[in-house]
Amino acid sequence: MKKYRTIHGDCFEILKQMAERGERFDAIITDPPYSANLQKVKRSKGVSAGDTGMDNFVDGKKRKYVMPSDAINDQFKPFDIDRMDEFFESCVKVCSGWILIFCDELLLSHWIDAGERNDYTYRNYMVWYKTNGRPSLSGQKPANSCELIPLFCKNLTREVMWNGRGGRNLIEDHDLPKAIEEDMPDGFDSLFKCSIKHGAERRESGGHATPKPVQLMEHLVKLFTKPGNMILDPFMGSGSTGVAALHNGRLFTGIEIDEQYVKVSEERLSKQTDYGTKELI
Repeated sequence: MKKYRTIHGDCFEILKQMAERGERFDAIITDPPYSANLQKVKRSKGVSAGDTGMDNFVDGKKRKYVMPSDAINDQFKPFDIDRMDEFFESCVKVCSGWILIFCDELLLSHWIDAGERNDYTYRNYMVWYKTNGRPSLSGQKPANSCELIPLFCKNLTREVMWNGRGGRNLIEDHDLPKAIEEDMPDGFDSLFKCSIKHGAERRESGGHATPKPVQLMEHLVKLFTKPGNMILDPFMGSGSTGVAALHNGRLFTGIEIDEQYVKVSEERLSKQTDYGTKELI
């Protein structure tokens, strides 16, 4: 039997069904499609959203261009910031451990407030610094090369602890492979320097606009879960969280509303080797 599961559908509906069946997960690590929310928040603050530049892959070949914000919103099914409470209400019913959510600085306070309203304690946040992030296209402001990862957990117990042991070291690209291999690594802080991946890994993502580096996701998997744990990603995208989970002996369930990326994830996950996890029933 497979040690992972991919599900095509609306995560809000799927999470309700999982709760009704009594399914439980040890952690949630996810990257909601927040570009639509970003425009909403920026407009509410009187800020012009502008255009967004990024790399994209068409038939396996990189095309560099500026994608209008509306086009990004068309690619991603909008995740309304007004549904953050609903998201945590669903998580409470299916997750007993950590919840990690990728977001940007405009949404951080919204996620923190929603978590606290639903008895999910905000513990801290981590930062992914993209060493090759895109520049500011206008040249009139500093470039934003970071994504934030707020951390939530209801109860810290011996079964739900993080594995970093309170260190303060900066984790850089070249240190990640060594850190991932160590069972109980010393000296982790909240800042991770990791490049946006190109080449083969980007092509494997099937043209997804914002795939997360597997190297980074492996690091998070090691820090916040244990071998044999079940990880859920309600916004699976191209499946990087699942690849990282299988690489490190975890079980994985991913939910994705876009059928194209369910197929991409299924293909990526089917090629992975896992290390001694129990079978997913």
